[in-house]
Amino acid sequence: MPTTTPKFCIGDEVYLVESAKLGFLESYQLTGVRRDPSDSTWMYSISVPGRPPLMNTTVGDRIRLTNPHDFELAEEELGTLCETLDLAIESKQRDLTALQSKKDALCPDETG
Repeated sequence: MPTTTPKFCIGDEVYLVESAKLGFLESYQLTGVRRDPSDSTWMYSISVPGRPPLMNTTVGDRIRLTNPHDFELAEEELGTLCETLDLAIESKQRDLTALQSKKDALCPDETG
């Protein structure tokens, strides 16, 4: 059930939950917040800064990859630092367990 007050405020630093589930922390600053009238969920706006081009543009080249992009995400897609750190730790622990299993299966015992 949607809450009556938003979890985050404009200017808060938030983290992407899906990235954290993959073991990465991506933080963004909120630029807007609104309530979706269709289902009363809180929607948050973030602005992803543009990235500089990989090489200098040539004369007459009108393609510039420097524009920021604005996204709107639902509340459940964003988390606090502590929430997303927990998700990232779980992901890394699974990765570590898989690597340890692979090592146990493929590498001879070097202790004896």
